[in-house]
Amino acid sequence: MSLVKKVAPLKYARSDMDGVIDFLNTLTFNVKEASYGARGDNTGDDGPPIQAALNAAEAAGGGVVQMPPGKYRLASPLTIRNGVTLEGSGWSWGGQGTYLHVVNTPSMMANSAITVTGDGVRLRNLAIEHDQPAPAGGWTPASYPFAIKCAAVFPALANDIEISDILLLNANKGILLGDAAANIAVGRILLDRISGQPLSVGIQIDYSLDVLRMSHVHFWPFWSQDTNVTLYQRSFAKALVLQHVDGMTMDDFFCIFYNTGLHFTDTAIGRAQRILSNNLYLDVVGGSGILVDGTFRTAQFINTTITGAAGIGTNNALVVTGDGSQIQCANFYVAGMGRRVIYIGAAARVDVTNFRAEVWSLETPTSTYPAIEVANANALVTLDAGATFNRSSFGFTTPAGAPDIGGPGKVIRLGIQASARVYRTTPQSIPQNVNTAISFDAERNDLPGWHDPANPTRLTAAVSGTFLVGCCVEWAASGLAGGRYTSIKFGGTLNLASQGGGLGGSESIVHQVNTQVYMNAGEYVEIVVFQSTGGPLNVLADIAQSPEAWLSKIGE
Repeated sequence: MSLVKKVAPLKYARSDMDGVIDFLNTLTFNVKEASYGARGDNTGDDGPPIQAALNAAEAAGGGVVQMPPGKYRLASPLTIRNGVTLEGSGWSWGGQGTYLHVVNTPSMMANSAITVTGDGVRLRNLAIEHDQPAPAGGWTPASYPFAIKCAAVFPALANDIEISDILLLNANKGILLGDAAANIAVGRILLDRISGQPLSVGIQIDYSLDVLRMSHVHFWPFWSQDTNVTLYQRSFAKALVLQHVDGMTMDDFFCIFYNTGLHFTDTAIGRAQRILSNNLYLDVVGGSGILVDGTFRTAQFINTTITGAAGIGTNNALVVTGDGSQIQCANFYVAGMGRRVIYIGAAARVDVTNFRAEVWSLETPTSTYPAIEVANANALVTLDAGATFNRSSFGFTTPAGAPDIGGPGKVIRLGIQASARVYRTTPQSIPQNVNTAISFDAERNDLPGWHDPANPTRLTAAVSGTFLVGCCVEWAASGLAGGRYTSIKFGGTLNLASQGGGLGGSESIVHQVNTQVYMNAGEYVEIVVFQSTGGPLNVLADIAQSPEAWLSKIGE
């Protein structure tokens, strides 16, 4: 088709554009055209006419299927194939724009509302609404499958797919990418500006063989803030599930009132690895902010915030129970956890820089969970020198018995060369023939909090590393024969170093003992004395000398 320039005066008749209009019409397919007949008035079943328009676009070699504003009642599922775009006119929270209304029929309970099986598909600018029970006590959602499913029979992939500007108003499950159980894979998918209140699962990446990109996800109670609904979500719902996916990038992900924010888990086919996350905010989590129970998972998180709330007691921010997993976090902020900030229950490693924890162990009845618990002896957590533990914030206070760090695994504070020095202000009477730990009642310095008045004989490492430990003990003068010994003991039993012998006389005796020891976080040393003079004998309180003990971290 060509346009011929008219001679002056320059005027074009409407008929001159007929060819242009005909050409454009070959590229677009309006579902409300008479040839398709979708109503968009929330009556009947608009599934068949929308599918007819999708089929026509595919038969034409690709095209844009347009859905003008309206509510399209869907009692039968849709399938989108190669080169076809399905687009609405946008959506608003109040119901304006393009809505697909999924009704509770056997067909819709057995199939996704939209299944994408081809390459080059675009799905955008529309909302999906499901019939759900009215909120009430013991509420659960209707068990629809995923609202949107991307799939293709292996070795084919559903490739180069873009899903954007979608509202999943109240889907039971939101978006499924691939299906490992059915050997169905996807690749090169972009998810952008996905909003809504998926009630059981938000997005699940089940089987991906290429890089995925996800950005601007916002899961908030768009449909209902009823406490029965949010209680169900906090108890059972997962915002994002990662199974077989490699090299995925995600940016700007927010969810609130979910039991689990991100879940890294296993499939028989593969694992989630090399995940890159930027700007992650998991608010009011009911169980785990980030749960890694699959093996050999790897991920990097930059700018992560995870929060709990009053009355939600059993939550943890980051839980790693999969062996071989390695998680790196930069700018990691956690507040209001019922239990722990970080829990490592497997032979795994977590590295955190610019870490801040505000109040933890708020579970009722009062608990004493550590902020960081490294429960596996082969696990490692590293923190930088700026790591902060704030025990009182937002009107809540961490219980006194809940430590910063605990467990048999290692916690290394990189760049920390902290020390503590303690002493006793009064003499301590030492019975004969009894190993007696010196009880220290004052601190010259203890910035890292290694001396706990509740256990006054101990200096306890809050982080793993190599330590210099030493003491100075002055025995009272006594003419009685017998031995006087001063030892540094590790864990209450192991003698690291000692000094003494069978001395007596009219002058006091001073012992100075020093040694080095590697300690894991939570392990401790004590100064233990012993004498066999035939009766009680004092260890003197001599200013700046006796009894004194010190612990200094000198290496990793």
